[in-house]
Amino acid sequence: MPADQLSSITGVTVTEVAGPTPQSRGLSCTFEYPLGGGQSGTGEIHFTTWLGKEFYTPDTVEGYGTALSGVGDAATVSENAGRLIFRSGEYVVQIQIFGPEVDSVVEIGRAAAEHIR
Repeated sequence: MPADQLSSITGVTVTEVAGPTPQSRGLSCTFEYPLGGGQSGTGEIHFTTWLGKEFYTPDTVEGYGTALSGVGDAATVSENAGRLIFRSGEYVVQIQIFGPEVDSVVEIGRAAAEHIR
């Protein structure tokens, strides 16, 4: 997903800092954005993708969050934690936000699912 699209969704300037990098039998990408409100430091948005339905089963997402419709073929979200995992066809994508932009995780997930179609 392009950094400029993430910037548009979150309302902050997002830059890619690492990726795609092999991780956990998949690929990982990391983006950063400056914290606002007088806070120093950066927030992060992590994407991890896998190829294979076995990476998204009821057993792998149990306790992860609540079911979410409208994102890929199946999705689970924990909005308070800024975490979303979805499956679209054979692809599985996990998005994790560390920082105050956690409320953007569902919109980011919807946009990411559109890139896979």
